[in-house]
Amino acid sequence: MIKKSKVLKLVNERKFEFAFDLVLGANDPGLYADLLNGAEVNSGVLITPEWVGWEGDRNSFFLKILSDAPENELVASLRSHTELLELRFFKNEKFPMEVLQFKNLQYLHLRGGKFGTLPPEIGALHNIRDLNLECVGLHSLPGEFENLKRLRRLDLNGNDFSSLSSNLQVLCKLDSLEILMLSYNNIAEFETYDWLKLKKLSSVTINGNMLCHETLTKVFDVASTRTNGLIELFLDGCGIHDIPSISSGFDNLIKLDLANNAITELPGWIEKLPNLKWLNLEGNPINT
Repeated sequence: MIKKSKVLKLVNERKFEFAFDLVLGANDPGLYADLLNGAEVNSGVLITPEWVGWEGDRNSFFLKILSDAPENELVASLRSHTELLELRFFKNEKFPMEVLQFKNLQYLHLRGGKFGTLPPEIGALHNIRDLNLECVGLHSLPGEFENLKRLRRLDLNGNDFSSLSSNLQVLCKLDSLEILMLSYNNIAEFETYDWLKLKKLSSVTINGNMLCHETLTKVFDVASTRTNGLIELFLDGCGIHDIPSISSGFDNLIKLDLANNAITELPGWIEKLPNLKWLNLEGNPINT
């Protein structure tokens, strides 16, 4: 009989694959029960046993154990009641499939990794509202991403969507999206700009991308023609020299961040924005 202490010894040595294979090979419901002992869900947050700690790799290992555990009342409760989940600073080469066991997940935060893309199964997270995929090595999004119909906030900062085949056009299907963050993704141009037309989209952050002038012009043109309009637009450090001219629009814009660019002159339309409360021009050689 394999004891919990033997498994945890391997975990402490960071031999997670050996530890997981050991549990699988044992196929002992009692071992699963020992490893899951102390786990609970509090206000939608999964509370892990003390042995797990805070490290992303250890938490990922625990989720794998839970995913493979035989069904019982505790396991079913943990899977069905978990709504908020965070896995930070881990180095997975692939998306952690074990998070998909939580069908009622509303908030998922992953940080660190080299995923490349996401599995088609991501589309099964129908209840997700807030998805943070920060610095996880994404180059593209799968078509199934369009199934996240309840998604309101999407953080894709720190990836690499530089290719025009990154499939960012799938964002156009996210009708509930309100907040989109695409900072530091090596983006010079977008394959489509229709995602800027999403009716509920109110905040867009594209900081740290060296946008070509044609891209910037298209962003301003499409965003400004929306009936309801953006409330926030962040373009810090985007290599902007000249701000495109627009004839009208941005009536609802409250925040505009143009910091750390190469802007020497502001166009008159910015000064006429009726609801603008916050304009950041720090780090620009503005002519006065």
